[in-house]
Amino acid sequence: MNILTLFTLMNIFSYVSIKNSDSITVYEKAIATHLKAQTHDTIYIMKCDEIQLNEKVGKFTLLNYASLTLPDSISNGKIIFRIMPLSIDKGQIIVSILDYIQRTKPENILDLFQQTDYHFVYDTKRLSYTLVKTIKH
Repeated sequence: MNILTLFTLMNIFSYVSIKNSDSITVYEKAIATHLKAQTHDTIYIMKCDEIQLNEKVGKFTLLNYASLTLPDSISNGKIIFRIMPLSIDKGQIIVSILDYIQRTKPENILDLFQQTDYHFVYDTKRLSYTLVKTIKH
């Protein structure tokens, strides 16, 4: 690969990438929208280590599911949210949140029961990300 090609690729990747603070904002907007109907104050999440989130989003406290102790982690009917890494499609930033429900009978398993994709675009007038579409699978 020659130096011109490498330089061009670096410019392209820096253009389409978003800053870490922006990614936190996009994740938090998606999580807040996703949790509007929740009545619990504590939410259990699974996420990649690369995803940086604040410990609170609005009134909700986010707990890492992997760090729970065994008695906590086997509560039947607990809802766990998996936050997927950002993806970009046709200029839209997509946050996918998968909803799992924990079952303890006959064995301790997580059942996937819904996936929701939140599509954002950058609003240059407001200088922020705006939710433009929500797709439930």
